[in-house]
Amino acid sequence: MSEAQNNGNSRGEPALLVHGGFCQGKVFLLCHPVETIGRNARNSIVIPDSSVSRFHAQIARKKNLFYLQDLHSKYGSYVDLERCDTELPLREGSRIRIGRIEMSFSHAMPEDDSALRAVRELDWSSPLEELVEDSGSRDTISWHIPAKKVPSLQGLSERDAGTLARLAESMQSVFDLDERLAVLMDILFEVFQPDRGAVLLFNQEDGIFEARLQRPVAEDLLISRTILDYANGQKKAVLVLDAAKDERFSQAQSIITMAIRSAICAPLIHRNNVLGTIYLDSRAHTFTYQKEDLTLLNMLAAYAAISIENALLVKQKLESERLAAFGIAVAGISHYTKNVLTGMTGSAGLIDLALLKGDLTMLSRVWPMMRQSTQTISALVQDMLSYAKQREPDWQEWNLNRIVSDIFQNQASRAEELQIEMVLQLDDAMPDCLLDPKSVYDALLNILTNAIDACRGAVRPHITLSTQFLASFDQVQAVISDSGPGVPHKLQEKIFEPFFSTKGSQGTGLGLALARKSIQEHGGQLTLESDAGCGASFCATLPRRRIKPLGQ
Repeated sequence: MSEAQNNGNSRGEPALLVHGGFCQGKVFLLCHPVETIGRNARNSIVIPDSSVSRFHAQIARKKNLFYLQDLHSKYGSYVDLERCDTELPLREGSRIRIGRIEMSFSHAMPEDDSALRAVRELDWSSPLEELVEDSGSRDTISWHIPAKKVPSLQGLSERDAGTLARLAESMQSVFDLDERLAVLMDILFEVFQPDRGAVLLFNQEDGIFEARLQRPVAEDLLISRTILDYANGQKKAVLVLDAAKDERFSQAQSIITMAIRSAICAPLIHRNNVLGTIYLDSRAHTFTYQKEDLTLLNMLAAYAAISIENALLVKQKLESERLAAFGIAVAGISHYTKNVLTGMTGSAGLIDLALLKGDLTMLSRVWPMMRQSTQTISALVQDMLSYAKQREPDWQEWNLNRIVSDIFQNQASRAEELQIEMVLQLDDAMPDCLLDPKSVYDALLNILTNAIDACRGAVRPHITLSTQFLASFDQVQAVISDSGPGVPHKLQEKIFEPFFSTKGSQGTGLGLALARKSIQEHGGQLTLESDAGCGASFCATLPRRRIKPLGQ
């Protein structure tokens, strides 16, 4: 599958343009009668994102028409808000949703940059608001279209309509609340060019509005509380043309002290709830905001409120899942430690007997079992602390080939003893990247030891360790594949859950949970491809440069 970058090198071919999500901004040309889309490398359009199934969907060309068909994917495929249960036709500008990936379809991708920009600025003014997975099912992703419509674009200038579309598209491409607010602030300062600006969010616990982001950054937030209180109390945007002469605010000490000439303020309202406020002001005597500015800010605030509410819901769900995982962890700890403590109790009794008899031979036999038990408990506690705590990786310039080579050497003798063939395949073009070498080493070592355990008893035990540099995505990958019994489809998500183990009393069930957490802390993904009886392949994909993880 050929891929055209945004440099005007496309030649009027039918294409998909990625608007949001993973690989945003890329153009995929549709060159074959049937194009398959998915996470597996055998697809003609490969999108290595966890929300995309291995073989997610296909686009078929029939004469001069194109049709999208979902391939029984986990999260479904959508065309112009309609779920693709059968073949759906694609029209010029059709909006396509594949997992978290947003794309548009073009019959003939334009040749020059200006036309390409026009395609990128298709009307996405009524975007789907992506929420977290439906709490009732892991087999669906739900979207929310706000009950209260975003203000109409009619009557706006072409520039202002473009600003709204750009805000909607930009905020959909990031998931973290602070990142969304940063995108909002960038656009506000670009369009309104204020001296000061802030986004305040309502703290429900304290019942006050707190500055979540402000510019310029200062220790004290110098904004007019008088104007903020008025806007939030009235639940409407406020324009102050000349603060010194405005009867509503002219006597306010904050306005006099800060020499505010013109200010503009809009509450962030979603479902009649004030989530926060956007505040901008200017002290220039030659500049005042106009009513057109208030209209635009009001619309920006409406879009932003939906996006902020979405981000807050995601954060709440993540916190709920963390608490639920903690409950599972407590149950797992109780079961696991009970077995270990039973052994320790027996060992302690034998040690007491050996001391009473002065039998050093018995003591020397029993003490290693006691020491092993204490080490097991210590490792369990350390793993629990690592899983429960969000940590920042110790970023270093490192090469993934070096890490994979080290874990290969670490387990080579064990694999040889078990008569398991182990093969190392390294990408010679692998560049250095920013990562935490110890964290990635521990994650991959855990996966490799699991692979060795899985290959015991296999007819032709075989393990392959490989690396790959994905230059077009600026990512690096490490893949560990084994010829073991594989993982049944219904267990493939469960094995990443804490304290779920297929090893019985031999494992804590924390290994893979910690491995995925370590990779995600790098902003990467750990995925599994497996079929029962056909082995398993774990793929760790990491960004080459440091980025903030999703969902944090």
